[in-house]
Amino acid sequence: MNLVADENIWASMIRALREKGHRVYSIAEEHPAIDDPTVLDLSRRREELLLTSDKGFGALVFDERRPTAGVLLLRLREYEAPLRNALVLDTLQSQGAALLNNFSVLTLADLRMREI
Repeated sequence: MNLVADENIWASMIRALREKGHRVYSIAEEHPAIDDPTVLDLSRRREELLLTSDKGFGALVFDERRPTAGVLLLRLREYEAPLRNALVLDTLQSQGAALLNNFSVLTLADLRMREI
């Protein structure tokens, strides 16, 4: 899957995703410090799922009605890298393209998807 990783996505996760064959465009590597609306627009123009741990994207998508190709909000900060990485990899494998055009929230307990 092709992904855009927001600046707050961990380097270990980006490495794990790439090792499993996902193409990851990393904001931290390519455009550090760009603002959230620009990140959202970039992922939309690339037609790639945005990975982020920033809840502010919910306001951009739902309150401001900004277009997006899809957002996967990770609520996994308190967990160690191996668990976080495994959860995201499993979710991408099991849900794949279904994540596109949805605002999804991934926690340890579940995945919630809301169509946009």
